[in-house]
Amino acid sequence: MANFELKPVYGTTDYPFLAELERHWEVFRDECLAVQDRFARWPEHDYVKGEWSIFHMLEEPDGRPTEQALKYCPRSVELALRIVPRPGTAGFFRLGPGTHLRAHADKKRDVLRLHLGLVIPEGDLGFIVRDHTVQWTPGGTFAFPDCFEHTAWNLTNEPRYVFLCDFRV
Repeated sequence: MANFELKPVYGTTDYPFLAELERHWEVFRDECLAVQDRFARWPEHDYVKGEWSIFHMLEEPDGRPTEQALKYCPRSVELALRIVPRPGTAGFFRLGPGTHLRAHADKKRDVLRLHLGLVIPEGDLGFIVRDHTVQWTPGGTFAFPDCFEHTAWNLTNEPRYVFLCDFRV
């Protein structure tokens, strides 16, 4: 990826497989909601004010499914492994009401992180990567370089759920 120019946000025209995920978003949403009580706090919490939690589905670095994902979310696992090229870590992520993730970034330049909107409350919530603001939509996708500084917030009274998956470029 040495000669590859990263940009802040990618969509379905950049990565057509994102459109395939969008076509199956309700499967992801339904399985996500079925495991709401099985989420665990995200381990890196120094930049989190509020609740940020995950139902872990695929393991880093090779996208190996977790036992709990195979048991509780088999359709989502099958779709993610079939659709996402070179997947890494993945899961359902909940951003609780009143939560803010301060600006943070990873060091990996060869990984993009995709978001598939599952349950998106109305109100003050969003995502900024560099100077680009993105709004989640139910069934909508975008991807971004996790090595770019980014922040997210949910100042509504309801949780926001997305399917998040890293993939190598």
